[in-house]
Amino acid sequence: MASSLFGNSQQQNNPGNGVNQVMGNMLKLKSMLTGSGIAPQKIAENMFNNIPQFKQFMIENKGLSPEQVAQKYGVDMSLINKLIK
Repeated sequence: MASSLFGNSQQQNNPGNGVNQVMGNMLKLKSMLTGSGIAPQKIAENMFNNIPQFKQFMIENKGLSPEQVAQKYGVDMSLINKLIK
């Protein structure tokens, strides 16, 4: 079952749409974290408590490494690493 964190089922028919959405969200998150002084754990905790889709995503992927989650959803981990550096 695909997580709604990555968009609706219509978007999932085209794998590029989901990846583009995730990458866009990663860039937004990176810009939020840059210079914010807020610990990433606090942001994740806030998102877990306030965004049902994020909570569902976290529960479904509990115990998996970032690489395993990326592979599960067809995301190229090297692109993510380039974005966050």
